[in-house]
Amino acid sequence: MADPKRLTLSHTGQAPRQLNELVARARTLGVSKRLAACLRIIQEELQSRPLEWGEPAFHIRSLGLISCVGFNDRIRVSYGVHEREPIVFVNIVEAQLGHPLYVPPNA
Repeated sequence: MADPKRLTLSHTGQAPRQLNELVARARTLGVSKRLAACLRIIQEELQSRPLEWGEPAFHIRSLGLISCVGFNDRIRVSYGVHEREPIVFVNIVEAQLGHPLYVPPNA
């Protein structure tokens, strides 16, 4: 039985494409284990304590969402935590400068 305290993750916006690209680059560069470990930590934090893990950025009252940004191993995650429902909407997952999977803008 699923843990009733765990939140559901929904990957929206750019997140599904970005995750696929990160996984493909990680395979090419030989850092798949590092990425997998990082993503497991991110998933655990988002499902168990998203408001404590990330920094709240702003409140979208009309949607009942708290928009947050969190980081792990130079991977940035932008997400929204629903205030009434046990769901987290992940909309951006990207490597930052200094991570082997980082791709500069317009590259």
